[in-house]
This record gives sequence, C-alpha cells and structure tokens, in this order.
Amino acid sequence: MDPTEKIAFDHICSRGQKNIVYEPNGNIVPDFLVEDRIAVEVRRLNQNEQGRDTPKGLEEVERPLIGKLNKFLKSLEPTRDSGWWILFRFKRPVPQWKHIESKMRVFFQSLEEMPRRDKVRFQIGTNIDVELWQKGSSLEKTFELGSIGDLDQGGFVIPELERNLRMCIEDKTKKVAGFRAQYPEWWLILVDHVAYGMSQYERNIFRESVFIQHDWDKVTIINPLDHTCFFDLYGNPSRDVAYYVAIKKI
Repeated sequence: MDPTEKIAFDHICSRGQKNIVYEPNGNIVPDFLVEDRIAVEVRRLNQNEQGRDTPKGLEEVERPLIGKLNKFLKSLEPTRDSGWWILFRFKRPVPQWKHIESKMRVFFQSLEEMPRRDKVRFQIGTNIDVELWQKGSSLEKTFELGSIGDLDQGGFVIPELERNLRMCIEDKTKKVAGFRAQYPEWWLILVDHVAYGMSQYERNIFRESVFIQHDWDKVTIINPLDHTCFFDLYGNPSRDVAYYVAIKKI
C-alpha cells in the first residue's frame, strides 16, 4: 500500500466503513473493496501538463530531473575557495538531458576564469534558468542543489483544481470501464495535492461555480494533511453539487 492509498484507507475507516480489503483482485482494479460491494479506486490529485490526451503529472518531469542534476553536480571538480548553491528553474518543454548537461558542463568549467562574484546566472535556451550563489568558505568546495523551481506549477487554485479534477476523473473512468459490472457501487478517492483542502472562502466559490458531471457513485477529495477533511462531489444534478465536511477527531 503506497502513501496515497494509506491516506485513502484511513479516510474510509474514519467514515465508519468496515470489512475493507486492499487489492481484492491483485494489482488491478479496484484498489479497495468495502463490504464486498463497494469498489474504491484511489488516485493522487495533482497538477498535470496541459494539452495532453492522457494526464501526465508535473512531478514526472521534476523527479528524474532532480536525480540527474544531483548526479551531475557530484561529478564536478571543486572551485577555487568556495562552494556554490545551485538554483535551477525550468518550464516545459524541457530539453533533452544530454543538451542540458553539455551546456552546464561548459559553463561550470568556465567558472575558474571568471572574476570572483557572489552570484552567477545563465540560461539554456528559453526554458532553463540557472543561478549559482556562493556558500562562503567550504572545505569540500562542492556544488549543491539549493532549489529547483517548476515554473509550470501554481496558478489560481479554483481553475487548477477544476482542470485537474476533470483530467483525473476522466482518466480513472476509462481505467475502470471494463470492470464496472463486477460491483454495484463505485467510489473514486482523490488525494488532493493541488489545493490541500482549500480555505473556506475557496470552498464556497467552488461550490457555487463548479459542476463536474461524472458517473461515479461518489468522488471524494481528501486533504493529504488530514484524512478526515474531505470534499464529496456528486455527478447527479439532483444531489448536492459539492460540499466540504471536516470531521472532528474524537
């Protein structure tokens, strides 16, 4: 059970459900079976790249990029008398790593020939921006990744939540299409890494302005920082469009 599924499991338990079976059919749909009749699918609700037929989370680019950057920085020779913090910012489409690495290696090798300074900045094309900040005296004289900035992240919470909700719901709906007849009821649980539960003001705006049609019996959006704070979305217009519930822990 991964961390996202564990949050979903704790949430299901907090709503009084019993007889919860994890992966009743093995590593296929559904993720949980409740009371032998309710199939539950779980997904991380995250920001996804725009303009794609299938969702691709922004972190699918960021995570391997961090690994490659750290490996590259460890391969560099120390500079004269100080270490450097590396601030790396990018936006999509990201160039191939071999192109990024070759440009960075040439630049880093040229540091010894530059006048001493506290900060250096350079760009790779229009989508990569790199800053170097001196750390001061350092015995190891190494380069370290201080931060990485994904310039495609962020945006206004409500539009981003709605956009990514639609993508994630559609993605899971396609995934379970061939299994729907196996169980009478289907829930979709989304662990929200876009809005993290939202403020009360944002909740009110969402309730008034957003309606997402779907054919799940229940779509639940959970705050990953508190599995008892959740948001149920119903696809049937005759029911409440959306509401927030924060259950107080006993």
